[in-house]
Amino acid sequence: RVALTVAVIVLLATGCTTEADRKLNQYRLRREQGFIAERDGDPVEAESRYKQALTIAEGSWGEHHPNTAASLVELGLLYFRQREYTKAAPLFGRAVTIRQKVLGNEDIAVADGLMFQAINNLALAESLKDHSKQDMAVGKTVEAEDREKQARGLFGQAEEQFKEALAIREKKDRPDSLNIAGCLDH
Repeated sequence: RVALTVAVIVLLATGCTTEADRKLNQYRLRREQGFIAERDGDPVEAESRYKQALTIAEGSWGEHHPNTAASLVELGLLYFRQREYTKAAPLFGRAVTIRQKVLGNEDIAVADGLMFQAINNLALAESLKDHSKQDMAVGKTVEAEDREKQARGLFGQAEEQFKEALAIREKKDRPDSLNIAGCLDH
């Protein structure tokens, strides 16, 4: 990653041949800076850089482009790792929609996006169940029942997303692929 960052900086410093090249390099640099900030334990800086990359992608290639989807996934994964599942969910959803529109419903990138959605939904459902237990402990039965209902819905969504991802993987991967095993494991 450091080599890529240095290469991008050199390209930016020496000048690119076209505006499109400059935008692509700015996009790559912001993504790389986000990865580095996250790796170095600075989620605020990582979020800022990922959002900058997303803004560049949307402005340069539009809202329905693979680079936009990639930026949405990266930002969603940052939120997921911070246990901010409600922030991550719409980003993963939007990325899947873009990938389906641009790449088709049978693309591996769509399966990956569905897996991210499913795993995030499972984490969010578990979080809701934990909050439900806390609500019950203090006598908030209505709130607890609402959270339980939401959790059941998310578990159901996650199951469907895993099944859809598995179906795509079975068509695209070898039968002994670890990607298929990952789908089956959940």
